[in-house]
Amino acid sequence: MINKKRLVKLLQDIIKIDTCNPPGNEYKLARFLKSYLSKYGIKSKIIEFYPRRSNILFRLKSKKRKKTLACLLHLDTVPVEEDWKHSPFGGRIEKDKIFGRGATDCKGNIAACIEALLCLKGSHSLENLDIVFCATSDEEMGSHKGLIPLLKSKKLNADMSLVLDSENFEIIVSQKGLLHIEVEILGKSAHASVPQKGINAIYKSSQIINDIYNLKFKYKPISFLRPPTVNVGTIRGGVKTNIVAPTCKFTLDVRYLPDMNYLKIIKDIKAIISKYSKRYNLKIVDHQKPIMINSQDKYLKGLIKAVKMNNMKPKLRGSEGATVMSILKDYGFASFAFGFGEKFKSHTKDEYIKITSLIKGARILYDYFLLLDKNI
Repeated sequence: MINKKRLVKLLQDIIKIDTCNPPGNEYKLARFLKSYLSKYGIKSKIIEFYPRRSNILFRLKSKKRKKTLACLLHLDTVPVEEDWKHSPFGGRIEKDKIFGRGATDCKGNIAACIEALLCLKGSHSLENLDIVFCATSDEEMGSHKGLIPLLKSKKLNADMSLVLDSENFEIIVSQKGLLHIEVEILGKSAHASVPQKGINAIYKSSQIINDIYNLKFKYKPISFLRPPTVNVGTIRGGVKTNIVAPTCKFTLDVRYLPDMNYLKIIKDIKAIISKYSKRYNLKIVDHQKPIMINSQDKYLKGLIKAVKMNNMKPKLRGSEGATVMSILKDYGFASFAFGFGEKFKSHTKDEYIKITSLIKGARILYDYFLLLDKNI
């Protein structure tokens, strides 16, 4: 069963290794984990696409190898701000809490997952399910040096991906789509004393933005997600106070639901722009597709059952923001997320995870792996 002393010590040790991103330097933690795993007879592989930006993988193989579950985590953390009460790299224990940068996001999940897999290896032989542990670099800065090149190079493959990067034992089953749009309105310059001789792109933009703000999306309400949203993030235009503005650029952030068509959203925005200006440029800067996992999915149902086995009520919810689940979907990987860090402590001063949560999380993962292996 779960070895509490070993698990707590592992988390303390990995908190002490600074992987703040930037600059990252995940290689120290990856090499520590490789050495740690080797003591228990597990051979792991370190893969680097950029110097000192390490990713570590290992596989627990089953006899029949019917399916593969990938457990995805990340080695890097956000930087440390000032005025911590506890050392961010100390791993200090105070009552039921372990303090340190990454304790919740997501070194606690790394330690618990490794402990669950060590217990599994020591007590059971997997029959049907291969389990891949994959902890990547650069998640906090977009995954360009970790998960994305791993997927591009096809060094990571699985039938389902469990992203262990959530909090409070929440199971993330849906996620909004994201559209980042840049709009440039083209006007005509003139002296400000005779504005009628020009076309003020800032005025045009203000009218367009007002209509976009009042745009009523057509959508079907979905459990776990709030209604779609649009936000004007930046705006810049004009040359000088006494010149009619010849150009104005603004950016939009649109979060939409899984049943919505992003092409229809773009069409609606273009229709609004065309009401006020025939001369404009519209560029899609980023697009991440929405996610909705089937409620009857066997991987999801297995986790729900494992949570219940540990006397907890499953908490299913959606994600309003983008996560690596979007990246996985772009490469054809189905995924959902789970984790047991402390709610609202990610990216904060004196970040911590509760030891009771750490132990319970490891037990849930252990039970989950066994259930999947038997029922896959």
